[in-house]
Amino acid sequence: MRSLQKSANSLGSAAVAQKKPFEEMVGEGFRDIGILIFVFSILDTVVTGHITTWWTLAAVAISAFFFLAGCYIERRRPDG
Repeated sequence: MRSLQKSANSLGSAAVAQKKPFEEMVGEGFRDIGILIFVFSILDTVVTGHITTWWTLAAVAISAFFFLAGCYIERRRPDG
């Protein structure tokens, strides 16, 4: 019984991940959003076969905004 409790306690402490700062999580999320918008907009263009200049430019601009905003948020962290 005691060994079971000991193993449960060691699993509980090992399962707890290091807590990331809020700015790092937001920055990573913004960068991921930017990359996903870019990839799925290219995929949409290839699958549908419709190449529209305004859609392509808008998707690239939005994805660049999110990517650069994520980089900026992470860089201005005190420990970043």
